[in-house]
Amino acid sequence: MRRPDAWYVGEWSRLAKAVFGADVDADLAVDPARARDAVRQALRQRAQAEFGAAIGRGETLERALARSVSDLATLPEYHAAWAMAEGIGRVPEGAEASAIGHAVLLHRRRQLHRAWTIVRELSDEALARSIPVEAVDAALAAGTAEGRRRALAIATSATGMGAAVLVDLAGRLLAFEERRAAAELVTALRRRPPGDLDERRRHALTLIERWLEPSAMSVPAGAVPIGVIGYGSPDPVLTSGNLGDSIQTLALVGNLVRLSNVTFTGDAGLGELATELQGRIPAELRIPDVAGAVHLVGVDRDFSSADAIPPGTWLVAFGWHMHPLFDLRYDFPYHTDIRPVFLSFHVNRLDMLSDEAREYLRRHGPIGCRDWSTVFLLLSAGIDAFFSGCLTMTIDGLYPSREAAYAGSGMVGIIDLPPDAAGRDAQDVRVYSHQSDAIRSMSLTEGLRAADAAMAAYQRDLARAVTGRLHAYLPLTSVGVPVEFRTGSPGDVRFAGLTGFQPGDARLAELRDGIRGLLAPILAKVVGGADEAEVYATWRDLTRDRVAEARARFQAPIEDPPTTIDIDAAVATSMAASRRFGPHEEVDPATITDVVLSFDQNLTLSAAVLVESIVANASGPVRLWVLARGLSGAYQEWLAGAFPALPMTFVPCDGISYGPRGRPRRVPARITVSTMDRLLLPAMLEDVARVVYLDVDMLMLDDICRLAGMDLGGRPVGARDSTVSEASEWQRAGRALAEPLASELRRRMGVRHGYGNPALNAGLLVMDLDRMRRDGFTPTSLGLVERYGLHDQDTMLAYVGPDRAVIEPRWNAMPVLEDVRDPSLIHWASFGKPWEPELTYGQDRWLEYAARL
Repeated sequence: MRRPDAWYVGEWSRLAKAVFGADVDADLAVDPARARDAVRQALRQRAQAEFGAAIGRGETLERALARSVSDLATLPEYHAAWAMAEGIGRVPEGAEASAIGHAVLLHRRRQLHRAWTIVRELSDEALARSIPVEAVDAALAAGTAEGRRRALAIATSATGMGAAVLVDLAGRLLAFEERRAAAELVTALRRRPPGDLDERRRHALTLIERWLEPSAMSVPAGAVPIGVIGYGSPDPVLTSGNLGDSIQTLALVGNLVRLSNVTFTGDAGLGELATELQGRIPAELRIPDVAGAVHLVGVDRDFSSADAIPPGTWLVAFGWHMHPLFDLRYDFPYHTDIRPVFLSFHVNRLDMLSDEAREYLRRHGPIGCRDWSTVFLLLSAGIDAFFSGCLTMTIDGLYPSREAAYAGSGMVGIIDLPPDAAGRDAQDVRVYSHQSDAIRSMSLTEGLRAADAAMAAYQRDLARAVTGRLHAYLPLTSVGVPVEFRTGSPGDVRFAGLTGFQPGDARLAELRDGIRGLLAPILAKVVGGADEAEVYATWRDLTRDRVAEARARFQAPIEDPPTTIDIDAAVATSMAASRRFGPHEEVDPATITDVVLSFDQNLTLSAAVLVESIVANASGPVRLWVLARGLSGAYQEWLAGAFPALPMTFVPCDGISYGPRGRPRRVPARITVSTMDRLLLPAMLEDVARVVYLDVDMLMLDDICRLAGMDLGGRPVGARDSTVSEASEWQRAGRALAEPLASELRRRMGVRHGYGNPALNAGLLVMDLDRMRRDGFTPTSLGLVERYGLHDQDTMLAYVGPDRAVIEPRWNAMPVLEDVRDPSLIHWASFGKPWEPELTYGQDRWLEYAARL
């Protein structure tokens, strides 16, 4: 690399000193990591400075703060945003601005239920002036009559609102079926001079106006209405700009037009397109023995409830479901006039699986799933499901053979990857993108025609392709183009069962034939006029064996993986090097409360403050165990000297490694590997029956002895519920794994723990070590760590799942993630640690205990 010249070094030094402060090194080295940090700090400082600039322009305190908090949260600099909102509340007349700032931050973090608790206490006028969109989102997300009433009141206070805000509000009201109010906002907007909207909102306005006046659907006499999934919801983010979505729908139409003796009609050119495609189906795929008429109906994937759907419309429901409108609500179940048959279905957003949605899927099942992850998920929720593969695998029926189509140009196609993905030896490389605003602006029929043209060109022009898009890889492989599929997340839930295909693959042919074998008889029943009950009975008969096969695969035994860690040797080495302080001879096992902390040299002060708070509030004797990494002898002696009446043992764990990297892949860099050491507690403390484990970013404000004595009801662990679901944790945990391991992990947990349970937060645990020893907790858990790369909280969840005693939230109150009232223990589990200089919740209480040290 070329050495930077003197001018560049000098300018870099001046800039970096301006960002970092005058006390940095005189000769600040040019360092890419430091440069990235400088950019981050500069952006943060700019957002903070904008607050002062806005005040200088005469803006209100509330609006200036709302903008700066929003900018900081977008970076994301959540702690700085929280501190700014909190700090304003401490100046005269700053209470309302502080509340608005906190509401903005909660909105950006999608904690809308908490934002609503703030919004409902402020006036409509104040909210309309400062944060109309955020306030309306929070009110609508509340899901109550009061919330909807407040949302309408705020949104219709249009005075002073910018054009962009009116568009945003109109879309949200439309999504919640407040059509009249949305129309009034659009009318008010049209009275204003043109040119006040950016391109995205101009497009959004076009979508909203289209939905305000949906076209009436008329089905020709004798025709059966069949839905065709489209992607044009009023939410511009969900109005798909992904050509892959249109490719999926094109594949479905390709299956419909196999009915060669059926006439097709449809609105907006769908009938004409289907008739054209019908003529391209090869003789061996045609189904001539079904006669009738079909009228194709566009059905929006994400907003079908507002579509003009003819009664009795059948829909092959496929693809990624569902996307929440404006990130507020899932429009699922579908429109009441839709009769769905689920095939190639995928669930990624688990919030979509409400009680109502799960019952809807059971009623219309079995569910044909695009991937094994969705199969296992639905089976764990008690929904009949099977693996079908992806509809795009059947798109080959619309095109000639590869041999007949390929022009032999040798071109390499790179789809949504950098050009160098083609490799060094590639001579003729062309880069494509399946994502564009041009696609977003297309009608359903235009999108299908664009997908058709792209697929034909790929088959004709490309010798091979490289992509990370599933709906480029699968359809291209289907039409005979060799594809290298690249992904940085091989264990992503979308890919289970869908990787490793090449043209001519027997597995590909089997899945393709399977999809066609299911659709043909169902479509024959539908077009032939069979009633709803008969169609679903046929579907159940066709899929019965597939469901049984999927269920057998789901429930097949999985052995616990062995660990390669020599637990006895590791424990013996650590315990032999342990140091004891304090009056251990006075310990009465019958009355002592055993407390465990696990930390390294980076958290010495916070650990000491926590110990101070524990001792100060305990009603009985406490004994402390420290699983230590990097703690000097001097620190150990200092901490023991600060609490001479506290029996204390330091157990060094520096030599214990968890896999070849020393730490599992799921332990992020910001988390100390010390937390893993608690997995050895049953083996380390073999004479201790029960312990309370605490993370060191905590402060105890109540009696730990009372907590330690809680009734576990025969369960091995007490922990509080997390704010996320267990299923979502296993989705995330497998992303970096190879696909077979990721699927195995999710299946294992689905079988063991079922569906619908909350995850746990392992920052505070009451642990029955006797029970955990009987269960073989340590060797089993370390085996899971080695096989799946789990961190300690994952491992604890894998061990107990829902079979745990639930600790009240006040004993592990997390102020960043929830509203906290009268906590017994504060846990700064995310951003905003109390020892940092910026304000955070409960910082004054932490500082009080720190001052005692």
